[in-house]
Amino acid sequence: MKLGDNEELKEGPATRLHLNVIKDTGRVKPAVIAARVEELRTKGEKVSLNDKFGKSWDTHWFLLQIEFDETSDAKWLEEDTEVHLLWNGSCEAAIYDTRGTRLLQAITENVREVYCIKRTGVKNDLADEAVNYTGTPNRVEYLIEMACNEMFGAPKDGFGSDHTMERMFELHKVEVAVFNRRAFSIYYNFEIIKDSAELLQKEQS
Repeated sequence: MKLGDNEELKEGPATRLHLNVIKDTGRVKPAVIAARVEELRTKGEKVSLNDKFGKSWDTHWFLLQIEFDETSDAKWLEEDTEVHLLWNGSCEAAIYDTRGTRLLQAITENVREVYCIKRTGVKNDLADEAVNYTGTPNRVEYLIEMACNEMFGAPKDGFGSDHTMERMFELHKVEVAVFNRRAFSIYYNFEIIKDSAELLQKEQS
């Protein structure tokens, strides 16, 4: 399920996403933004996919609200279901709890765009009271900091080119999805076998 094109939210059979933003906050600590969560929730600007943010080196803060519908599709909330958040804003980002006290994960385009919301035996943000302050096990909220630069600055035409102060960064992806770890493991095993068959010498066993 993903944030819909030119919609403030996209409703699927089991989830809802809301995404609001406060723009051009400057370099502030997460706790400063956390004190403005209610403002973000009620007065923050609605966000859609393909919206652009900038300019280079600016900072914007988002409130992402995720709600899982318990009556529509229980698979999201089943204990053994692994759920991921996928984010691509064309630039660096960081995910925090809504009190601004925990940096949960950094995000880098094409390097690390997936954040695990829940995985059996590893973590479950929905049930973790140190992360989820909504008071309900089927909702969770995150603060997301967008830093309008890439890993090595703000090049105009890719790595190694001159930097520009006028660059804009497009929000390409905001999705919540169930991750099939068993299928991924099988796929990865086949990739290893395929590469081994291609690269190992025939006389090796």
